[in-house]
Amino acid sequence: MKLGSFEEKRAEIQAKLGFDNFKAKEIIAAVDDEEVSRIIGNLFLEIVELINKIKQQNKVAIELANTNIKIIDRMMQAPRSPIQMIDFTTETDRDKRLSGKSIFEKTV
Repeated sequence: MKLGSFEEKRAEIQAKLGFDNFKAKEIIAAVDDEEVSRIIGNLFLEIVELINKIKQQNKVAIELANTNIKIIDRMMQAPRSPIQMIDFTTETDRDKRLSGKSIFEKTV
């Protein structure tokens, strides 16, 4: 996973710069150059904002997935549900009588 390699690279660079095991706020406080400290601080804030956006989007995606699962579950339980009528077997497993069905059904 790319995230792991980014983390390894960050830790390696941080150690080379003498900030091994420092947290972001500690690095910002330890930098002597005020301009560099300000830039790093702004980057840190931007990263925090992006992380919060990702967390929010992940929460929405999970809620949407759960809603979809509930809808599909209700459809599966309904009598004569369209989902229950779909043939999920492979074409080689199908009965000869299904060979004349539509392309859509063959694809599904």
